[in-house]
Amino acid sequence: MRQKVFSILALLLMAATGAVAQTETLLTTITATAKEQASYSTANVATVSFSYTAGGSSAYLANWGWWGYGWTATVTAAEGYTITKCIFYDDANRTATDSEAPFVAETTEEDKTPRINGTPIDGGNYQSKGLKKIEVYGYVTPTATQYSVTLAEGTEDATNWTVPAEAAAGTEVTATYNGTKKVKSVKAVKAAPAATDLSTINAKYTASDGETLTGTLTNNVQISIADGATVTLNNLTINGVNNIDYGWAGITCLGDATIILSGTNTVKGFYEDYPGIQAAAGKTLTINGTGSLTASSNGYAAGIGGGSVACGNITISGGTVTAIGGNNGAGIGGGYNASWGNITISGGNVTATGGNSGAGIGGGKRGSASFSCGNIIISGGTVTATGGKNAAGIGGGRGNNNKYLSSCGTITITTGVTKVTATKGSNATNSIGAGYFGTCGTVTIGGVEGAISTSPYTYEPSN
Repeated sequence: MRQKVFSILALLLMAATGAVAQTETLLTTITATAKEQASYSTANVATVSFSYTAGGSSAYLANWGWWGYGWTATVTAAEGYTITKCIFYDDANRTATDSEAPFVAETTEEDKTPRINGTPIDGGNYQSKGLKKIEVYGYVTPTATQYSVTLAEGTEDATNWTVPAEAAAGTEVTATYNGTKKVKSVKAVKAAPAATDLSTINAKYTASDGETLTGTLTNNVQISIADGATVTLNNLTINGVNNIDYGWAGITCLGDATIILSGTNTVKGFYEDYPGIQAAAGKTLTINGTGSLTASSNGYAAGIGGGSVACGNITISGGTVTAIGGNNGAGIGGGYNASWGNITISGGNVTATGGNSGAGIGGGKRGSASFSCGNIIISGGTVTATGGKNAAGIGGGRGNNNKYLSSCGTITITTGVTKVTATKGSNATNSIGAGYFGTCGTVTIGGVEGAISTSPYTYEPSN
């Protein structure tokens, strides 16, 4: 008997093949706001850890940040993230960039000026007193989807076949036949996965392409959607717990993701810095279907979009979607002091409410970090957006002050919509446009340019 081995480049495993170019974006900002400790973590994205020479030490002062002699601060990425560069700021907001790992700032035992790759952060004047903050840039690390591998029901002489239990997307699967029959062909077919009941999940879980998630999550674990996957939510409930040990969103998109709504679904983020549903930075989250979704933050993030980290593009084309932002977060869009991508609504029934200082649809409150924002396009559906205090219903959140303005890209509402209603928050300037201490791109509604200060404002074209 001769063993027969077949290497199959399985078509079902092609969901995430090859290297995909990643878009660099601001992941998080680590700010010196506390007394010197062994290490500082932020948003479960990056950690800065301190080490010392034999005679080294460090401390914290409000005006200087972290300072001292003979210390080294190293920035490392948390699981699921890749850092491409770090921008270090001294006490006078002078900057130096490190674009190659390890990402390190250090001082000598003789001088407290922070150095990046051996060069003083102030260019050699040795006037820097400390390190105030670090901007961390990079992207969400793509992960390969894992598939289970089984023989199809009815396979002839099945007991003489051997296949692996699982394989990663884009890899070859080897099927070995030890029988005596002549094998004419071997075919790989992607089977539709069964629905996953979240009540049975007790560890970190990533949903794959074609999967359906249902049931109530009863354990405090992270639920993610694989890069490039389309996942159905069918009568799903995730009520996150606001605890610093649970640093993740209600649902975390690891890259481009499509969510199809079926039935009634509720998703609340876990720790307060995270949204209900997190759209990956530099990627696109698409939501459609015929069901409903209520998504909310447990603290300072958006209902759908970002938190203390940047979020990507958000597209809604169907379903009944209700998004509620936490304090300083938008209903749909950015969290506190975090960038956000384009927001497109082309259908469905969408209700978005911003938290204090957050827009209904658009930006959260601006802090002192670098900040970028996308455009808003509403071309279909029924949309109701309400801003928090000092924020627009659709557009910008509240700025920090005259120096750190909030911003928003262009806002376009076309005649294809059924109805759009926007209400500004108290003390806000516009229902549609810039928030207080903010700027905004061109606002165009039905072909007419100009921000809208009337509140509430309703646009209901006769199509």
